[in-house]
Amino acid sequence: MIEIKTQRLTLKKLGVVDKERLIDLIGDLRVSETLSNVPHPYTDEDAEYWLNSVTSSEFKLSIFLNGILIGGIGLTPQDDDYWELGYW
Repeated sequence: MIEIKTQRLTLKKLGVVDKERLIDLIGDLRVSETLSNVPHPYTDEDAEYWLNSVTSSEFKLSIFLNGILIGGIGLTPQDDDYWELGYW
């Protein structure tokens, strides 16, 4: 499992224990309206879907500050041999 640590932040896989925080953060309209593929309101089922999807991708990571979820970052392969960078 990938875990990247800097002086301030840690990038790592999202865990089930972070689900409520994920719902709170992405459920904020100011966040969800900036993302291309996120429903609003963001439900428990949406969070479950995301938690299941991060296990299948090596490059879907969450951003933590002092152990608290504050965002996410990921790379998604595209059909044209490019990768899409997404973050929130």
